Amino acid sequence: MDADNKRKRKIHLICNSHIDPVWLWNWEEGAGAALSTFRTAVRFCREYDEFIFNHNEAILYKWVEEYDPQLFKEIQELVKQGKWNIMGGWYIQPDCNMPCGESFVRQITEGREYFMEKFGTDGGRTAINFDPFGHTIGLVQILKDAGYDNYIVCRPSKLTYNNKPLSDKFIKWKGYNGKSINVFKSSSYCSRLGEFANRYPGIVNNQEGKNDICVLWGVGNHGGGPSKKDLDDIREIMKESNDEIVHCDPDDYFNDYINNNKPDMTLKKSLHSFSVGCYTSMTRVKQKHRELENKLLMCEKMMSQAYVNGLIDEYEHALIKDAWQDLLFCQFHDSLPGSSIQMVENDILKRLDHGLEVIDKLIFRNYFRMCTGQKAAKEGEYPVLVYNPHPYKVITIVECEYVLAEQNRVPNTFSNAHVYNENGNSILSQNEKESSNLPIDWAKKVVFECDLEPMAVNRFNIINEVIGKKPFVDLMKDENYLYVNNVNMSVKINRNTGLIDSYVVNDYEFIDNKACRLIAIQDNCDPWGMTVDGFKKVIGNFRLASKKECARICGLANADIEPLHIIESSTVRTIVEACFVYKESSLCIRYTFNRNNNMIGINLRIFSQNRDIMYKLSFPTTLKKSVCIGKTAYGRDDLMTDGNENVAQQWVKLKENNKAFCVINTGTYGSSMKNGELRMSVMRTPGYSAHPIGDRQILPLDRLSPRQDIGERIFDYFMIAGDDDVIDHDIDSDALIIHQKPIVLNYFPNEQGRKAEPFCTLSNNSVELVTVKKDRSKDGYIVRLFNNLNCTNIFEIDFTVFGYKKDYSMKPFEILSLYCDKEGTAKIKLTE
Repeated sequence: MDADNKRKRKIHLICNSHIDPVWLWNWEEGAGAALSTFRTAVRFCREYDEFIFNHNEAILYKWVEEYDPQLFKEIQELVKQGKWNIMGGWYIQPDCNMPCGESFVRQITEGREYFMEKFGTDGGRTAINFDPFGHTIGLVQILKDAGYDNYIVCRPSKLTYNNKPLSDKFIKWKGYNGKSINVFKSSSYCSRLGEFANRYPGIVNNQEGKNDICVLWGVGNHGGGPSKKDLDDIREIMKESNDEIVHCDPDDYFNDYINNNKPDMTLKKSLHSFSVGCYTSMTRVKQKHRELENKLLMCEKMMSQAYVNGLIDEYEHALIKDAWQDLLFCQFHDSLPGSSIQMVENDILKRLDHGLEVIDKLIFRNYFRMCTGQKAAKEGEYPVLVYNPHPYKVITIVECEYVLAEQNRVPNTFSNAHVYNENGNSILSQNEKESSNLPIDWAKKVVFECDLEPMAVNRFNIINEVIGKKPFVDLMKDENYLYVNNVNMSVKINRNTGLIDSYVVNDYEFIDNKACRLIAIQDNCDPWGMTVDGFKKVIGNFRLASKKECARICGLANADIEPLHIIESSTVRTIVEACFVYKESSLCIRYTFNRNNNMIGINLRIFSQNRDIMYKLSFPTTLKKSVCIGKTAYGRDDLMTDGNENVAQQWVKLKENNKAFCVINTGTYGSSMKNGELRMSVMRTPGYSAHPIGDRQILPLDRLSPRQDIGERIFDYFMIAGDDDVIDHDIDSDALIIHQKPIVLNYFPNEQGRKAEPFCTLSNNSVELVTVKKDRSKDGYIVRLFNNLNCTNIFEIDFTVFGYKKDYSMKPFEILSLYCDKEGTAKIKLTE
């Protein structure tokens, strides 16, 4: 090309207004900010012919539609005229580390569905997540399979490549399954009111040498968008500049950049780390989020099974959609991370509880319908119907509470439960302390080990025998509480510390010393953790309580109780309780050891009273040179081993040679690892939205400032170790069974009708049946599968209800979406 004909450098101005629906304000104020901002943007779209306004997030448009219908119609007209661009197309800008893969799919699906219905556009080929605190590598495949080619992000602000900052850079981002997308990593997503002219030269200079430059602008955080001064200043800059300066949308920028420029670099890793305290802040929000996420997916599978079997007349699309939108809203990047004010925390918990209430009702509505066709109970039998939601056989331990037909008031006697399977064979069971504290033999709890058929209601029967006292089998040996089970596992608890000193599986020792120690790490009042990369400075430990302290913790003022004691023990499992203290806080740990598997349950009940503390649960292992791997959205992520803070979802694994040590959690996301010691981040006690700004005092010094997670909090962890080829294959299904537990109920069923057939079964438990949901426009169903392994996975799926089988081969970490009905199956796009 001749120099005279050389294309001018092009400056792409993308105006938006980053509006946090909640943060330092509640949702009502967020709605008001959206209405005000959109009204202003409409006015400037009409006044300035060259101007284009861009905005995403369906929730904001839904508020405008509901609260100002006339304004909504004006926006619809501007979209038709090309003056207003629906960008991104997501429901909200969620946290981009902690939601599961399917949650991201629903963020896209719910948003696009709304925008297509209301505006006739799906948001284009560029996804937008300006403000979330880092981005999992799992997003690459999700975005690509959802039809996106491009992505704009601003975090993490300190991201570097070869020791160079990645501000205003264009990245080729590679993910799983050979997928890649284009990423523009901007230094900022907004500009201050009237400050565009001052900010503009710096942004352009940061992208020097490029033929196409992206400038994000518009007043954000609490809304505002374009201002008249900024638009007038832009007109002046356009007149005086030798560059071609245009108002445009993100797709226009990426199209031009790709045609005229090269990427600055290629990355194949998660875009981490930023605000690492957010992986742990506001633990109740994180726990309820995880619970609702899993119950939604389980409910969809149950409802599809009940519907296709003709056991329910209606697939409750509207109700389950409502619950999904509760979850998606609560994944907002200042809600799930815990960086909002206390008022927002309360609102988010309320919204999550609403979603859980809706889904629990739907789950049990379908459960009861699928319990038809059972035999009538015999005299003295208490039927227990256990529904397995998973498409493969599950061997697990279940708990069932029930009430005797008559109260047993005979002194010094106990109604001992025996459990039988459907064939009348006795199975391992034991009686444990029930939830009730009524001092009479009436409300009962039985625990039993069972084999569960896939996607089926499994029948068991309890028969009670009145005996002299509750059975107790002391399976602990020697002075340090040594427990040996039936599958080559031995565990030793130190009587002086209450901690696990030894965990041997298949003759291999996995614990170095003092595992399950809850350590106190120096922290601060900042819920984001903006000024740190990790939490490393140990300032104390919870120590085993004295007898007097133990009695106080247990609420037994005059009791003489050992701080380490067995509370349950029989033929299924043994539970050991230990009480600890640290300054003003106290802790009760319950260890659960099973007779027939190597997984150890660790229940923490923390009574927290200390401020500026990070509590971490320590697992010093013998795998000193191990790598660290964590579950992420539709994939597994390589985690840091330098003691800095990692983020992962349901589990974290240490691997060295063919040995693996893994910890499953049920609602926390942070951890760190160094020299073979895995530290699970349990909870923090920062202030609410205590944002560090320079050296300014954050919390006021003249009053009490509420802190997060002061009081009683409960956590569950599960550790399992062994040969890595076994752990690697089973860990995802192990975690899923913990998160989507079989439904267990003592219930006298309807004898009429027939038993429900499984929707489908899988030949391989390393392939995850993520969901089955009814297609709203057709008679068939959408089935989502995921290969949990980093290798090719060949498996068979038996669509039992339709009477045919299919063989599939999936690439490493591949997501597979199918449409299926009685005629057969077909592969479909990720977002239908």
